[in-house]
Amino acid sequence: MISMSINHVPRVGYGEAMRAVMRELSNGTPMSISALSKKLRIDRRTISNVIDLLLDVQDVLVSKKIDTTRIGRRFVIRFNNRTAATRKKLDSVLNVVRRKTGRGKE
Repeated sequence: MISMSINHVPRVGYGEAMRAVMRELSNGTPMSISALSKKLRIDRRTISNVIDLLLDVQDVLVSKKIDTTRIGRRFVIRFNNRTAATRKKLDSVLNVVRRKTGRGKE
């Protein structure tokens, strides 16, 4: 039997991976997906999926705002359209270059 050495990276959930990626990128240093993967010790594919998800969320939040309202013991969550002035201010985030992954906008 042939023994192969594989660098085992423990599985990390999307929530934890997203927090780690956002914390690292908040430092202001641009990094590649590969560099993030090595530094955070999170699988490269997970980092890639997290980045795609963050870009998708960013696209939505340019034109929509999440509002919550408390009704009795429940919270009702909904999207409301942003004003034209706010959309114009946030429009610069729409100029993001997307990787060709088959997901999202290309």
